[in-house]
Amino acid sequence: MTIRVLIIFGSTYGYTERYANWIAEDLRALPQAPEVDTLRATEVTPELVEAADSVIIGGSDYGGFLTGAPSLKKKIVPFILPKKERTAFFTVSFTGEYSKKLLDKAVAKSYTTELTDGRPTFHLRGGIDFS
Repeated sequence: MTIRVLIIFGSTYGYTERYANWIAEDLRALPQAPEVDTLRATEVTPELVEAADSVIIGGSDYGGFLTGAPSLKKKIVPFILPKKERTAFFTVSFTGEYSKKLLDKAVAKSYTTELTDGRPTFHLRGGIDFS
């Protein structure tokens, strides 16, 4: 039986999309590789979430708000809740200078504490060139 992983991302400058694709590549390279799909937050549907065994949600931190989170919260959080134990989150911060505690709060605020409490959350550095 093939496991299906859905990686959903909201990206402002493209780095969150890059991380989503890198995560997908790494998962596909596993010995018993799952089937992996990556989708923009605006493209995901409840049916795609229901078909997935695991869900990874990524968003770029933009002033304490996660890109794509508002539409995801409305559209799919009810469909992800039954998969809560197989859900993980990641954020991409443009400077990499962040407080894990602060970004964990942004994730909980963006998607609901009910969904995010106790779930793995990873915070990654973006790559804006300020020059």
